[in-house]
Amino acid sequence: MNRVAAGQTLVLGCAVDGELRSDFPFFRGFDERGTRSAGDVRLLADLAERGCAVAAKDVSMAGLIGSLGMLLERNACGATVDLEVLPKPVGVAMGDWLTCFPSYAFLVCCPPRRTAECVAAFTDRDLAAAAIGSIDDTGEVALCARGERVLALSAPVTGLR
Repeated sequence: MNRVAAGQTLVLGCAVDGELRSDFPFFRGFDERGTRSAGDVRLLADLAERGCAVAAKDVSMAGLIGSLGMLLERNACGATVDLEVLPKPVGVAMGDWLTCFPSYAFLVCCPPRRTAECVAAFTDRDLAAAAIGSIDDTGEVALCARGERVLALSAPVTGLR
């Protein structure tokens, strides 16, 4: 069951310590997280059990934007991602971060009243996290920064809408 719905807050929780491979769009953070990685993965189940996360998607080979599109498409939802608050590794270009496969990054939809709790759950584990947007009913994924909004993905006209 997909529980993504307009009005929810979109949170990104991710590991930003590591390095982007030069030969493949993969951000490797395993060595830096070490033994903490197992607890990082269990965090998602904990957020779901507590009701902080009502839907989630790992950032996969499709990158952050493609993965967000996958999270939203079933319910024909949309979101605008605020690039000015997006957690990002130091020294990694924004375009590379938006399109790479990070070793640990999750997009989480949460009730607005639980946003601070959701973000804190990640940061308490020394992971980067921020509310990066809100879910809407546009069927579009857009990026915004410095007052500009750019469309990244748009839902095709299908029976899903």
